[in-house]
Amino acid sequence: MREWLRIELGGSGERAPDRRLRPWLSAALACLAILSLSIGVRAFHWQDSHLLITRSTTSLMGVFNRYRKEADRILAEGAILFPSERPAPGDARMLAHPPGYSIVLAGIKWWSNRVYESLWIIQIAADGLAAVLVFLIGSELFRPRIGFIAGMLVAISPQLAYYCLLLTPDSAAALLVVTSVYFLVLAVKR
Repeated sequence: MREWLRIELGGSGERAPDRRLRPWLSAALACLAILSLSIGVRAFHWQDSHLLITRSTTSLMGVFNRYRKEADRILAEGAILFPSERPAPGDARMLAHPPGYSIVLAGIKWWSNRVYESLWIIQIAADGLAAVLVFLIGSELFRPRIGFIAGMLVAISPQLAYYCLLLTPDSAAALLVVTSVYFLVLAVKR
């Protein structure tokens, strides 16, 4: 054990045989740490503020009600994108509220009766993955240490933890935007 530690810590001039896996392993452990911390912080915020959110004390619960009505329509009619009856003149609901979040909500309602909890779990997981992607972006643009600090700051941010619990498509869209930025960074670097 002592010999292995000496080789791993660079005590001798020889290189460890599995030295190529070390950056990959350290990045995987950093991703796991950031994801775990992010999900943990958001779960604690969920425990603290889920009653305020579900009792419609936030101004954004009215927005969620629009998506919930659209999800009910999707389940009732079986038509995902185009409603079976024409919308009223001047009704721009489909333009103001794209159907993606309603489709996810309809899928959750079809699969489970616990809509709020399932949606929160999806949004918490998506926000945790966004924190991991911030780490990966920082690692690509700067150094892995800077990426780790950025990912940890996103993971423990109370504002991001609170807003991911609001039942709006904004928190789910953040994952898509950060993923796009990560792919853009990869494309520019290559």
